[in-house]
Amino acid sequence: MIHGTHKWTYEDEEVIVEGEVDYTITPGCKGCHTQRNGDPGWPDDPPEVEFSNPVVTSGGSTVLADYWFAKVDQDRLIEHLCMEHSYDD
Repeated sequence: MIHGTHKWTYEDEEVIVEGEVDYTITPGCKGCHTQRNGDPGWPDDPPEVEFSNPVVTSGGSTVLADYWFAKVDQDRLIEHLCMEHSYDD
């Protein structure tokens, strides 16, 4: 497992909120297209990401950290973190 902290930003026309969130990544495994004996292999097992403890560091209420972090493009963040740690040992 990989643990870390990532800085995040939410920005729209009215507000800019910055914060941090802890994450845990369970790296995926590369699949196998074809086994040595010619049998079909198996697909890649993608990494999994879990976020916890979002905090606001500037621009918004710390009480609303979960609210602000929910507005962040988490799919893009997950993609970034998974690519950064893809198939790490």
